[in-house]
Amino acid sequence: MREPSHPHPTSAADPAGVSTPRAHEEYKFVTVLCCGLADAPALAAQLGPEGLYRLLQTVVGLTQEVLQHYDGTLMPPTSEGVTAVFGAPVAQEDHPRRAVLAALELRQRLRDHPALHAQLPGGVLAVRMGLHAGRIVVGGSGRPPSGSSRRSESRSTWPCASSSRRSPGPSS
Repeated sequence: MREPSHPHPTSAADPAGVSTPRAHEEYKFVTVLCCGLADAPALAAQLGPEGLYRLLQTVVGLTQEVLQHYDGTLMPPTSEGVTAVFGAPVAQEDHPRRAVLAALELRQRLRDHPALHAQLPGGVLAVRMGLHAGRIVVGGSGRPPSGSSRRSESRSTWPCASSSRRSPGPSS
């Protein structure tokens, strides 16, 4: 895995890339797993708001189970899918490996989960997954809230979060 060539990621607000994290923030090299529903708007139209909500709750539940096993951090889910971070808030030397294994297991569990398929017309859920590695700035408390999955208030300085939702073709 390659380290970014510039010592600090650049952004539109900091085109020279010379900023440093604030006192409550730090740079972390992470791997991000994005999993989005293929054609979420059409799926929402088919299922309706309540059906889409139940489907997403099942997907989030399965994701939390997988992430707990691989020590991933679930970011707040959206109406199109989930994002998980490996290597933050707690550093993990093998975060790329953990992310790949989690993606493979999540893909299999989404494919095989009977209750999930019972919610879908046709019984098949098409998802898009992407793995991305790079630096992010992790801020906030960095402490997990009470509950089964860890979360961290983070802001990314490396563009990665939504590209799986735009990638061509489903992965299941």
